[in-house]
Amino acid sequence: GNSDTNGFARIDKNIYSLSYDLYKGIDIFFKFSTDPRNEPKYIGAYWTIPFFDSHVTKTSSNKYRWIAPNLRDYNFNKLPKPDRGYEETYILNTTRMLKLNVSRNGNIVIENINNPENNFVFRNGRLISFCVGKDSHKFRLFYNGSGNPQSLYCGNMAVIKFDYNKYELVSEIIFPQDKKSVSITYDECNTFAEDGKTKQ
Repeated sequence: GNSDTNGFARIDKNIYSLSYDLYKGIDIFFKFSTDPRNEPKYIGAYWTIPFFDSHVTKTSSNKYRWIAPNLRDYNFNKLPKPDRGYEETYILNTTRMLKLNVSRNGNIVIENINNPENNFVFRNGRLISFCVGKDSHKFRLFYNGSGNPQSLYCGNMAVIKFDYNKYELVSEIIFPQDKKSVSITYDECNTFAEDGKTKQ
């Protein structure tokens, strides 16, 4: 049913599908979860947008963990010798088809070994750009001063923008290219109800 592997209620609701060359079929969605370990974030209690919550963390002296935009969990083990130009290099502990490289400036790059143009770049653990492969568009993610998502760009074109209320909760999600937006209102418990509309 609508539950995760730990038995907590889980509902996904698609809000946008990317439709740029190789990105077709990549969905951006709301996730509702009753897992009490999840602290309220920028869209109130119980809700998140996994696409913007993708992050990497160092779990030990020789391991990294990546929570991908699709919520998949990847773990990397340190290699004895780093790739040229990097401080440290890690390899996916299952298929070994992904590498995680730590740059001298602290940024982290995860790339497909057989397709290096398919990569994800992180700063301070947060996803800041990604590309699915050669000759494909590069997407960039921006965050506000509170560390919450501000916008998603494809080249110089805004794909998604966020507006916030005075409580630093998302009040509107705007899709400039489609001239549409989703307004969000909150109840006393900071749970929200969304209302899709077309911008005038």
